[in-house]
Amino acid sequence: MHHPLPLAAILALTAPSFAQSPTTTLTPAQAQWLRSNAVELTTIQPGNGFADLQPLKAMIGNARIVGLGEGTHGTREHFQAKHRLVEFLVEEMGFDIFSIEANMPEAYALDDYILGGHGDVNTLISGMYFWTWNTEEVRGMVEWMRDYNARQSTAGSARRIHFTGFDMQAGAVALKIAREFLKSNDPDFAASFAPKLTQLADFTPFGAGGGYGCVTASFPIQEARNKKLKLSGWVRTGEIANGWAGLWLRIDGPNPFFDNMQNRGPRAPSDWTWYSIETTVPDDAMAVYFGLLMTGTGTSWFDGLTIELDGQPWKSPQFDLDFETAAPRGLVPADPSGGTPPPGCTYQFDPADAKVGAKSFRIQSDAQPATNSEVLAAAQSLLDHMLSKRSDYITAVGERAADWAIQNARIVHQWTGLADAERGFSHRDACMALNTTWILDQNPGSKLILWAHNWHMRDELPWMGAHLRNAHAKDYVNLAFCSWQGTYTAMGADSPGLGTHTLAAAPPDSFESMLHADGRPLLLLDLRTASPTDPGSAWLTETRPFGGIIGALQMNNHYHPAKMQGHFDLLIYTQDTTAARQLRSNKRGG
Repeated sequence: MHHPLPLAAILALTAPSFAQSPTTTLTPAQAQWLRSNAVELTTIQPGNGFADLQPLKAMIGNARIVGLGEGTHGTREHFQAKHRLVEFLVEEMGFDIFSIEANMPEAYALDDYILGGHGDVNTLISGMYFWTWNTEEVRGMVEWMRDYNARQSTAGSARRIHFTGFDMQAGAVALKIAREFLKSNDPDFAASFAPKLTQLADFTPFGAGGGYGCVTASFPIQEARNKKLKLSGWVRTGEIANGWAGLWLRIDGPNPFFDNMQNRGPRAPSDWTWYSIETTVPDDAMAVYFGLLMTGTGTSWFDGLTIELDGQPWKSPQFDLDFETAAPRGLVPADPSGGTPPPGCTYQFDPADAKVGAKSFRIQSDAQPATNSEVLAAAQSLLDHMLSKRSDYITAVGERAADWAIQNARIVHQWTGLADAERGFSHRDACMALNTTWILDQNPGSKLILWAHNWHMRDELPWMGAHLRNAHAKDYVNLAFCSWQGTYTAMGADSPGLGTHTLAAAPPDSFESMLHADGRPLLLLDLRTASPTDPGSAWLTETRPFGGIIGALQMNNHYHPAKMQGHFDLLIYTQDTTAARQLRSNKRGG
């Protein structure tokens, strides 16, 4: 995630034919409940007044944090609706801080733009790394924030909206801020700690503290649930410094699983060896990802991958697991969280070395890493030292500047923690919740709008929303999005690069099918008003398929068993969607 690469060329956008879902019929009680309780919205387009949104005031009440989810990281209508909700929350309810699922210091750079017009908006949005936010829709919202602040200034009002971020997936800018602060305000420590700062600057998570290469793919979740999944393949390695090679398998959901062979992958030159990862996929699993990984510096080869479900071979034209096609099929160069790998890595077929067939897949990295333990210890030492000197820093530069420098050291510490396998992928959500709380603590009396994916907002561990609920109780209200049919932007599983993909047909018992049966195209629901004993609304309290789980990667089967009530407070349904519109090719996915 350090030094992210540009994405492949964006695929041409086409208008696909939508998959048709079986017809769902509501009972009279269900139809009546929706007619009485679901608010029909007139538009998702921003800049159209707030008459239809007035019921939100009672739904949100006195909450200080409103989390706005999204069904995919690339849905235009969800982004536009969120922009409209931002306008409403700012102008009608006094919210004054916006925070996006993007790296904290990089996102904070946009605050100068919306306060005073400093900088180029496209460059600043691109500087947040995520192609997911590098869209016309997000830029439109940023420009509205700038205009709003300008109008407030002209009117003589002190009210402003501020732009922030709460993520911690990259450490370069945060480290630069901390390092420059130390040079000016703690020069002796900066000089003595310089070698460790250099180690941190060269660090990349998911590898062994430095270079890494990885390819990833999304497995059809509906075929894997409640089955024993076994991923196997041949691996050969050359010289590897400070790392290992292997297969990896990850399951997202309430009971996450992650195995990247860190404790058993080859770390020295080795001949072709057969390796396997095996686990049972829970029935509540949200997604399954798998791939190939080499950390550190060196070269590794992979061939003859196999996937078994309950002991039976599984194959699909979506994947070329023998690496015999003209180009990799179904496997995308990316780290296990969906981002694009750093430079220094190459990925290609190797016709000169194969175990099965005519070719193998080769990963090569030229980076020179430190070890994970060295980097983790350096990040801890940096944060501990700056915390111990906080009172001195406050005396020198004031509380706000001192705390900002320390927070950037904390971001570095959180970022390096992504490489700690024992913490798992739940580490990121816990850190994002802590960073959200830090933003509020720095701004007493402010009210905060969060922008992220549905699942990060979800009120269930290990997700960020559950941490926020535990810390802020009724001060936190979350809102999810879902859709019936349409397209979205994502990194392709079926084809390389960023492209437009079609939502899968909704199962007849899904939340989306139930809402579609109502007949109205735009609905707002307060899920807390449903009751398990009410024949009209009990279905909202049940576990049913829910499709709003697509992140940065294309998913062909994206309906996941979920509960709406208890995991989300509010829900917005948009019948039809289209892909978000990219400003230009960008650096990585969220």
